[in-house]
Amino acid sequence: MKKIFSKFLVVLLSALMIISVSGCGYKYQNPETVADYTNHNLAGTTLNVYNWGEYMSDGSEGSVDVIKEFENLTGIKIN
Repeated sequence: MKKIFSKFLVVLLSALMIISVSGCGYKYQNPETVADYTNHNLAGTTLNVYNWGEYMSDGSEGSVDVIKEFENLTGIKIN
């Protein structure tokens, strides 16, 4: 009985490992080519974001200014 249980457990863990690793093939796609965010009539809308300032990239040190890029992409103003 222990041998059957251990074989079943090995097969189950192997299947779970294969399923979990299969999602690792993510390929980045430019959001501008995936969907058009400008046709949702949201231009002029203001979005209030409550977050620590350090948790959003502000464009310093060669990073992307997340708020500016979001506003350019969607037309929604971030407060």
